[in-house]
Order: sequence, then structure tokens, then C-alpha cells
Amino acid sequence: MPFVARVLRHRLTAELATFGLVGGICLVTDIVLFNVLAFGLGVNPVLAKAVTMLVTGTMAFIGHRKVTFRHRKGAGLGREVVLFTTVTAASLVCGLAPIWLVRSGLDHTGPLWLNAANLVGIALGSVVRYLAYRHVVWGEDDPTHTSQPTEPADPSATASPAPGAAGSAR
Repeated sequence: MPFVARVLRHRLTAELATFGLVGGICLVTDIVLFNVLAFGLGVNPVLAKAVTMLVTGTMAFIGHRKVTFRHRKGAGLGREVVLFTTVTAASLVCGLAPIWLVRSGLDHTGPLWLNAANLVGIALGSVVRYLAYRHVVWGEDDPTHTSQPTEPADPSATASPAPGAAGSAR
């Protein structure tokens, strides 16, 4: 495999892995908070899901900006927040639609059905968010960012002489 293809594949793999890590943390938070709100506190499941998506959306912005897409160039914090919020709001439909369909369309209100619908919504929302974050919010590679320290072409060029070695052998 050519060098450039390996580097691009490695970067994409790392990006997807960190997206998954940040997403995994948000997923656990989403599921626990949804169940506490909907089944522990009796909050309407659609409202509970909306609240959990707002909480985990904030967590995701920080995680993706600082970790997942740190090597990509955004349009500045203010514009990134607006774009991220727009994408996240649009993806709310992906998260809410399965819950609404199961609850209102199919008239299932039990924890198993609602959690299954919640997981489907999380999966749909994740795909939409990854693609939009990568191509819209943080759309360009930042040429000034390096994910690995660079090494000088000739390591001996930066080596400092040993103490007492003033250019002549002892």
C-alpha cells in the first residue's frame, strides 16, 4: 500500500476510533440519563430523550472539538458552535423519530420497546453527526496541526556535542 494511502487510512481509523470513544461516553450517559428521567422520575419519554440529547450534545462538542477532530480546521469557536448546534438539532429528529414511532405509532410504552427505539435513534443520529461534523463543522485538514512529533531529516544535525568535545577528538 502506498505511503500516502497508509497515512490517510491510519488517520481515518484514528478519527473513527476517537469518534467512537467520545460517542461511547455520550451513549452511556444518554442511556442512563434517559432511564432515570423516563422511568425513575416519570418524565415523558420524548421530553426525556430531548433533554438527554442536549446534555450529551454538549459533551460531544467538547470531546469532538478537542479530541476527534483536533487535526481538522474549523471556522472558529463561534461558527463551530452554531454549525454543531444546527447539526445536533437536525439530528434530534433521528433520535426522536424512533421513540415517537414506537410510542405513538405502535402504542408500545414499555422499557424494552422504548430502549430499543432509543438505540436505533442513537445509531441513526451517530451516522448523521459523524458525516456532518467531518464535512461541515470541521471540514478541512489543518495543515498546521501534526498528530505526531516531527523528526529532523538528519538526527545528527540537531545533536549537541558532548561536553568537552570542541570539535577535536581527545
